[in-house]
Amino acid sequence: ALDYKMQKDYEKAIVEYNKAIELDSNFDMAYYSRAELFQLEGRNADAIADFERVIALSQNTELITLAKHHIQELGK
Repeated sequence: ALDYKMQKDYEKAIVEYNKAIELDSNFDMAYYSRAELFQLEGRNADAIADFERVIALSQNTELITLAKHHIQELGK
């Protein structure tokens, strides 16, 4: 997924993050990374949903803070 993201092939990266989430529905970094891609594509509702999932799942306070910041940027 990271390789595709770096190549700016966001759709393929999203597919890979979807697979990671299917394997582990609690994988906070996969949700966070997919949310960033959704945000880049202008899919704000999808991005917000994933950032909210990060907040609900994660134990990482820094990741939670970043997710909250993104949600604020997206106007929620």
